[in-house]
Amino acid sequence: MSFDMSQFHEVFFEESREHLESMESLLLAVDVHAPESSDMNAIFRAAHSIKGSAATFGFTDVAELTHVMETLLDLVRNNAIALTEEMVDACLAAGDVLRVLLDAHQGHGEPDHVAAEAIRQRLAVLADGAPRSGEATAKGGVGSRKQTYQLGFAVTAGDQRGEQGIENLLNELRELGEVLETQPPADGASTWQVKLASDVDADTLRSVLEFVADSASVTVEQLGGQGKTADAAPDAYGFFDAAPGAPAQEETAYGFFEPLPAAAPAAAVEEAYGFFEPLPGEAAAAPAVKSAGSDDAYGFFEPISTPTSSADAADGSYGFFEPIRQPAPEVLAAAAPLPATQPAPGKPAAAAPAAVREAGAAKPAARGDTGSIRVNIERVDQMINLVGELVITQAMISQAAGSLDPVLYERLHSGIALLERNTRDLQESVMSIRMLPISTVFNRFPRVVRDLSGKLGKKVELVTSGEHTELDKGLVELISDPLTHLIRNSLDHGIESPERRRESGKSETGRINLRAYHQSGNIVIEVADDGAGLNRNRILEKARERGLPASDAMSDQDVWQLIFEPGFSTADQVTDVSGRGVGMDVVKRNIGSLGGRIELDSMLGVGTRVTVRLPLTLAILDGMSVGIAGETYIIPLDYVVESLQPTPAMLKAVSGVERLLDVRGEYLPIVDLHEAFETPGERGAYDGGIMVIIESDGNKAAAFVDELIGQHQVVIKSLEANYRRVPGISGATIMGDGHVALILDPPQLVSMARRASQNAA
Repeated sequence: MSFDMSQFHEVFFEESREHLESMESLLLAVDVHAPESSDMNAIFRAAHSIKGSAATFGFTDVAELTHVMETLLDLVRNNAIALTEEMVDACLAAGDVLRVLLDAHQGHGEPDHVAAEAIRQRLAVLADGAPRSGEATAKGGVGSRKQTYQLGFAVTAGDQRGEQGIENLLNELRELGEVLETQPPADGASTWQVKLASDVDADTLRSVLEFVADSASVTVEQLGGQGKTADAAPDAYGFFDAAPGAPAQEETAYGFFEPLPAAAPAAAVEEAYGFFEPLPGEAAAAPAVKSAGSDDAYGFFEPISTPTSSADAADGSYGFFEPIRQPAPEVLAAAAPLPATQPAPGKPAAAAPAAVREAGAAKPAARGDTGSIRVNIERVDQMINLVGELVITQAMISQAAGSLDPVLYERLHSGIALLERNTRDLQESVMSIRMLPISTVFNRFPRVVRDLSGKLGKKVELVTSGEHTELDKGLVELISDPLTHLIRNSLDHGIESPERRRESGKSETGRINLRAYHQSGNIVIEVADDGAGLNRNRILEKARERGLPASDAMSDQDVWQLIFEPGFSTADQVTDVSGRGVGMDVVKRNIGSLGGRIELDSMLGVGTRVTVRLPLTLAILDGMSVGIAGETYIIPLDYVVESLQPTPAMLKAVSGVERLLDVRGEYLPIVDLHEAFETPGERGAYDGGIMVIIESDGNKAAAFVDELIGQHQVVIKSLEANYRRVPGISGATIMGDGHVALILDPPQLVSMARRASQNAA
């Protein structure tokens, strides 16, 4: 039977991109002078996983490129060659090419085979021509040690997983190690058994098996060590050096310790193990080496047979070693008790090496309890749309029941109230499914800063905070390009060259701060730099040259807004980075289309801060419904401070027109919504209506409405997509009676009110 692998393509593409993102973040953070072995192993595993999966699915170009990269990474992680910046650059470039190849295999664009071959040759040259770091290896590099695994996996009869898939899997296992034995399923059975000797970990083997086999049937059992590979370091994990004159390597203490010579001095014991301090008053002479029949490793470790919990492992081996097997009763009886030891007074206990600490870490949860599942985003969107319709239906029922006597229909009203609560809980739960941490966007900017700062010859440090702040997945996908443009602007226009920064008394290394946080129902993203800042006079000069309205009397905020005019740029030279005047107007328009806004603050010689404010979600919000000239409008509840009916004494005139509202000594500009939206009919007196106090960014305004209707949960619909953009309006919704209500944009209303008040003054 032929094996149709295409059904797993989407999983492959998704997981490959996750591996590439993980690999890129690790490469950007690695210290080339002293790379952590755990980081290099993780980078290697990511490349190896992509290679193996690509070969399984027949994506030869992806497999060939990752194979060469894997070869280079394997040399680095085994300390055969030293890591360099050039290698990091090459691996990052290879990741970019792999993304293009993956997109092409998904049907998005054409594969760039020329670029793939160029980077493949570059990686091969680095792997073949890099200087060997034999000295580093001799000093205790991470040695590879093969383990024997018993692998089991089941293939359900008749489910398209046929001979081709099994053969691909066996080929992949042969690349990972030596296949010692293969047992096909017996008659009537479906389970394959494979014995494999490999130096990869059990999780990697499990992930390989799960591409072909049913994940619930996969078993990976570690049988024991097979001795060190030929290129392994002198000791098990680089912890211990063999003592001079040591005999042939033995499986003492499961390969962790080398036997000492019979007459080893005490110093040799301390140097060989280094984990334990002698007790006060302990004899200087080393204990005699015990025979093979005595306790392994001087009685410190017992042979074990079944896995124990991590806590038990820590108790039994000081947290240094993974649990292996349960002690046999006869061994336990023969084992001499280990006396309690304490660190020598005034001398702290030696810290365990990183690799050992990781070995003692808790194991993952059982395979049956995965904790998460992959769901197509279209299904999530469909669920959210259905919840939105449910919200509208619930509002219709509530409105219809409002005309019924609450005494006669008490049970109906109670049921509707319960339905409303359950609908809200359901909506919040479903919306949380689409919420993603903004780190998914932030993680791509270290690469942007690294590449661009090198091209511009600048030293720049990127500092991020608030990476765990969550926002809607739709916003995550759409905010990436605007933020990338802002980062590039800060690098090109904001941060000065090292020479100019020295002349200004600044550090040669500039700083860009990328920050995210929640505020008043919005997510706020700030991009700030400590560069040269904006030159007000230069901006006004360029504005006049382009015929834009510009006056020296303009406030700084109004001057900064000129930057968002189409085609505006103060750059003297056009580069491949920026300077064409194309970008900031697009950034503002794109953010506005998401229901957000962008603000800019700057100080000459100090720096610039760009603030982007976005709604948490594009789907549902809590709002206050108000009546204006017989029409219903929605004010997002997060912006509402209070509502009140003003008295004549609270209204203050500016230039003969009532423009301000005195609220407990605070003068707030009034935004007349009748005037703003040009409603038909006469507006009533201010003291005969309602003032809704709204607040945005610490600024308040009083919005005049005719009446308050109630509080509702509404589903947001795009007004711009169905009609056109209207100043002061952020969207629309369908009310319970089927009528369309417009959703107000409080930040824009506050700005309108403040400008009107300033112009009147």
